[in-house]
Amino acid sequence: MKTQSIALMALFISMVFSSCVGSAEGKSADPTKHRYASYEALAKLVSGEDPKPYKLIDVRTAQEFAEGRIPGASLLPYDQIGPGNPDLPKDSLVIVYCRSGRRSAIAAQALKQLGYTDIADFGGISSWKGMIER
Repeated sequence: MKTQSIALMALFISMVFSSCVGSAEGKSADPTKHRYASYEALAKLVSGEDPKPYKLIDVRTAQEFAEGRIPGASLLPYDQIGPGNPDLPKDSLVIVYCRSGRRSAIAAQALKQLGYTDIADFGGISSWKGMIER
């Protein structure tokens, strides 16, 4: 019982500290909480209304990408993310999305492990209310 209490306390403390991590301009320890993970913010980037440089990455399959994508997206399937991919500075804003959000979460974690510091997980393309490019 005492061991469980200590483990729960340690978990609680680590959650408190990890929730405090983050910085200005939308960077966050949790890519799903990033300000550019919202439709409104991403729509401003895609339209050019927000001039912040970014890289929008569709992490689905080539077939899914060909069927329709968010304008300006580049294809990089989540299972192909590795050192040297994508070719951007590690502090660049990178926004990932997939069909439902599962693969984008995996991709965001992989990018984080590669040292990328400004990652936004948009989740699923179904959250995109704008035009679809084909």
